[in-house]
Amino acid sequence: MTKNLLVLLFIAFILPLVNAQIPKNVGFSQTRVNNTRMACDYKAGSVTTQLVPPAQSNDKVYLCFGDTLDIIHNRDTVLYAGDPDHSTLPGIVYIYYNCPPTITGPKVDDIKLDPCINKDSIILNGNPTSPSNGMWILGR
Repeated sequence: MTKNLLVLLFIAFILPLVNAQIPKNVGFSQTRVNNTRMACDYKAGSVTTQLVPPAQSNDKVYLCFGDTLDIIHNRDTVLYAGDPDHSTLPGIVYIYYNCPPTITGPKVDDIKLDPCINKDSIILNGNPTSPSNGMWILGR
């Protein structure tokens, strides 16, 4: 009985911590598609940011340990325009930058050339970790 209770407590409380959002390296694979390319009418939409707890400054935001920056989507995205496969879910990812982006794409290889992309190592589980694909990406 005690073992079953411990397993249940582990699943209920410890396992969700393993799935927390942390920056990870993302691999990109190229596949050749023989279809004609459609116009890119996708729009990521606009966001509102909110610092938790609220800050008084309107200048740069410096996050300290325990601070949270909420990025709230305003639900004005256009992600299904011309989607050739409606059975797949569209998504948005964020790239970590040191300054405003200077390159808009359209390909990932073009974006990787942006000098403003943050390529610094981070400490992950006590070890310095560098982005293996040249940039840090956060997405769900």
